[in-house]
Amino acid sequence: MTLIWPLSWLMPLLHFSYGGNGEFVQTLVGERLTLITPKRFQSANSCLLVKVYPRESPQSGRVPVAELTKSQWNPVPDYKDRLTPGDGVEFKEATYNDNGNYEITCNNIRKIIIQVEVLVPHELRVSAGDSVKLPCYFNTKARSVEGVRWEQGQELVMENYFTSNELNSGENSKER
Repeated sequence: MTLIWPLSWLMPLLHFSYGGNGEFVQTLVGERLTLITPKRFQSANSCLLVKVYPRESPQSGRVPVAELTKSQWNPVPDYKDRLTPGDGVEFKEATYNDNGNYEITCNNIRKIIIQVEVLVPHELRVSAGDSVKLPCYFNTKARSVEGVRWEQGQELVMENYFTSNELNSGENSKER
């Protein structure tokens, strides 16, 4: 039996609105990520795009990404290599750490929140009884990673605690 799990079915869902004053954007790692389409806020005097980090993250708060002045979006210094100045905001290549919420404020009034999800595509082709390596990704800018745990159903397969180098295997994981 061959298991094939392509993520190509996600491609039509890459940009859609979920209502209210917010949007939801999905893209794949390495693809262009458009947050603001060209000329969208052109009538505003000034706008600021920030990434909003949760309180529990090491980078807690609002981190500027780009600002609009004279109808042109310009990246802040930390994003100069990742964004191109222009009439919209587009990341050249999405990274997994681009996941999260972004907020646009124009003339000191919050205009829109954009929730970004960056997906990592995988296609696995395995037969029953074969070994498989499953990649694991975590947003390391949002919070630190203390360990990982893999389960099949409710049963432990393996867990690894990075701080103590402790590695635990489930009862039946040797058979897998």
